Amino acid sequence: PNSARLARAWSSIAAEFGDRAQYQQSDLTDVHWAQNLDGPFDAVVSALAIHNLGAGIEIRPVYAAVRSLLRPGGWFFNLDLVLDVLLSPVDTPLAGLYSRAAASAGTSRPPGHQHGSGTIIGAPGLKDHLDWLRDAGFDSVDCIRKHLSEVFLVARRPT
Repeated sequence: PNSARLARAWSSIAAEFGDRAQYQQSDLTDVHWAQNLDGPFDAVVSALAIHNLGAGIEIRPVYAAVRSLLRPGGWFFNLDLVLDVLLSPVDTPLAGLYSRAAASAGTSRPPGHQHGSGTIIGAPGLKDHLDWLRDAGFDSVDCIRKHLSEVFLVARRPT
């Protein structure tokens, strides 16, 4: 189902941008994933993928590789999940917000990302991701949208 959805989304993008856009799929767990891509690119987009790596030790090299794929002034856009929702202390207003969101979604547990095994895969917090993007050499790093655990991060490779 995800591949069909990706194919439809890519068809729409290709129709608008033609040969100015490329679709590349990579295994981010392979330390050499970026070496076979035809960069440099003006932009790199990732959606709901990087959080699957789990810890910073796996995520940090991905951010550095993405930076290396960009032309100076190029942008990285990352729609993903962060662990902030699961780390909120129980008796805080933020935990209450997440609890109400879970209740309105018809579940008793906080929003998280479930994989086929039923386990919730966590990811480091928002601040961690922003720090790692800066450490990788990006500037203009920001979270331009956050809704519970879903974030949309942008970062620019300096010119």
